[in-house]
Amino acid sequence: MAQYGIVSVERALDVLATFLSPTDSLGLADLSRETGVNKTTLLRICSSLERRGYLRRDAQARYRLGPAPYSLGKRYEAELHLDDVVIPQLRALTARTKESTSFHVRAASGRLCMYRVDADQSVLDNVKTGDRYPMDRGAPGRVILAFEGGGTPEQLETRRIGYYISYGERDPACAAIAAPVFKHGEEFCGALSVSGPVGRFDARYVRRILPEIIATAGRISAALGAGAAPAKKKR
Repeated sequence: MAQYGIVSVERALDVLATFLSPTDSLGLADLSRETGVNKTTLLRICSSLERRGYLRRDAQARYRLGPAPYSLGKRYEAELHLDDVVIPQLRALTARTKESTSFHVRAASGRLCMYRVDADQSVLDNVKTGDRYPMDRGAPGRVILAFEGGGTPEQLETRRIGYYISYGERDPACAAIAAPVFKHGEEFCGALSVSGPVGRFDARYVRRILPEIIATAGRISAALGAGAAPAKKKR
C-alpha cells in the first residue's frame, strides 16, 4: 500500500518530537540541527504550533512545550485500557513460543498476576489471573524489585541486562523468563513473563525465545507511551 503524507505536518510533528528528549528549551538553531529543517521554515512551523498551544516562546525567543500536548496526553491516558494493550500481546507471544505468558504488577508486599494466557500444552506452574505470589521468588517478582530501584548486585545486573530467568524458585518444576514493561515517562509498569517446564528452559531454548519476550515487552511499552522515537533528520 502506498504511503501518503503531508510534508508540513510531518515537519511539525518532528519539531514536537524533539521535545521528547530532556531539555528546558530549544532555539531555532537547536531545532534545525535536530530536524534538518531550515530556520526560516521552522519559524513558520513554530509560530503555528505556538498559536495552537503546542509550543510557547520565552523571553529569549526559545521554545518550550505548551499546554496542548499535556491535554492530549491526559486524554490518551484516560482512554487507554491496559488489557486492550497487554492481552493481545500475551496471546501473540504464547502463539509464538508455545508457552504460557503472564503480566505481573506489585500488590502490597507481593505481586499480582493481572493477566494470564495459558499454553495449549500442560500447564505446570498453575498461575491464575488474580492470584498473588511472593515478590522474592520467581522471575516476575525479581524484575519488579529490580526495576523499582532495588540496589542489590543481582537487581543491578537485572536492570543492566533487561531480564531475569528463574529456575524452580517458586515451583521446583517450572522456569520463567521476565522482562520489564514501561509506560509514559519511562515509568516502570509491570513484568511480562513466559513460563514452562524447567527441563525445557535450557540455554539453547532460552536463546531462542528471549528475543521474542524482550520484543513483546518493548511493543507493550511503546503502546503505553514509553520510548517514543526522536525526530528524524531530513536528508
